[in-house]
Amino acid sequence: MRITFVLPVVGDAHHTTRIVELASVGVEPQVLAFSREYYPPSTLPYSTEELGRIAHGKYIGRLAAQLRALPVIRRAIAQAEATYIYGLDLLALFVVARIGRRHSPVLIYEIPDIRERLSGSGLASRLVRLLERFLLKRVDVLVVTSEAYLHSYLRPLQRIRVDEEVVIENKVRSTVRTKISTPPRGTAITVGYFGLLRCPRSLEILIRATELANGRINVELRGFFMLGDQQANIMSRIESSERVRFGGSYRNPEDLEQMYARIDLAWISYPFADADRGNWKWARTNRYYESNFFNTPVIASSGT
Repeated sequence: MRITFVLPVVGDAHHTTRIVELASVGVEPQVLAFSREYYPPSTLPYSTEELGRIAHGKYIGRLAAQLRALPVIRRAIAQAEATYIYGLDLLALFVVARIGRRHSPVLIYEIPDIRERLSGSGLASRLVRLLERFLLKRVDVLVVTSEAYLHSYLRPLQRIRVDEEVVIENKVRSTVRTKISTPPRGTAITVGYFGLLRCPRSLEILIRATELANGRINVELRGFFMLGDQQANIMSRIESSERVRFGGSYRNPEDLEQMYARIDLAWISYPFADADRGNWKWARTNRYYESNFFNTPVIASSGT
């Protein structure tokens, strides 16, 4: 089967894992993706056609880039048996792209997480959910990474059920070894926070813990920062700290073993105590599965 993947970014580990897994069972992937400056180049063993460059937080520029990509997407779906979409904006773009076409490939849409703008209770959130509900009715196969997205979000809030729904958890690929040899360390405990680092509150808690612990806590960070207007301040604090180390980006799954060998505890918490629903409560992130895979104790939020 030939599947066209339309991705919001090049180089995302989750997207790469999904494409490689499907290719291993006979799927012929065609990859279309936007690029962003804070992600590395694609490590996919397949050619990727770039749809344009998107700057973080520049929503008007993002819309313009997506509209410019519309002809490319229309040509691609004409040759595909199925299209695999990530992101509500790209789902809307696909629905527009197939208007007036005789051939319409099977539409597969994945929800890897649910952002705050969808789970909120305000007017803006309700309007975005209305758009999502409209678009989901045009989806043939819905993929989610946590069963809680179905019974805690899509059923009660969106009141929708797609004909075919599949739960594919973010488990570590089985080719990675589970036995790790931890190098000797001193009396300090090392906490690891890995992945897309977009929670300022988590970083504030971790940095503050090292400051109060009198040398008994170290923090190891790996991945990409997405902190908006708080990024400059937090990065400055990290750079000036003797106990917080940022090791840069990493390859998933190639670098996971040595990363988890360096830490005693994994931070998988979403410390949003003022929210009674949302991704923090429903998600099963890569960090959750990686920590279990490498037998690493975790620090998690109560109620998740």
